[in-house]
Amino acid sequence: MSNFNRITLVGNLTADPECSESKEGSQTYCKMRMAVNNPRSKNNETLYVGVKVFGVQATNCGNHLKKGSSLLVDGRLVAQEAEIEGKQVKWMEVIANDVRFLGSRSNKTSDSAGFETASSEQEDAEKLAF
Repeated sequence: MSNFNRITLVGNLTADPECSESKEGSQTYCKMRMAVNNPRSKNNETLYVGVKVFGVQATNCGNHLKKGSSLLVDGRLVAQEAEIEGKQVKWMEVIANDVRFLGSRSNKTSDSAGFETASSEQEDAEKLAF
């Protein structure tokens, strides 16, 4: 049986994306951290996940996402390792293949049932876009 490494997450950014060029200057990349809620958790657990995205998608993330933005990330898990302050540290992060912008929490309100609805400003902008 062949191996399969794929993960899809939906959550919100905990900070603005940190974008820069690779050491060779040939590719843009962004580091992001997102909070993902576990709907099955009794204690409202939140998982914080590091995400890296490369190329044109990284540029788009840097230009359009900010702290609190909702997004869907599809990618693969990778193990990372580094020496930090003399100690070997290991962690997992997602290398994104696809990032979908789902909107900003600041532009949405919740109705009485808890569903997110677009603000009137966002609705007006969407009408003008088409």
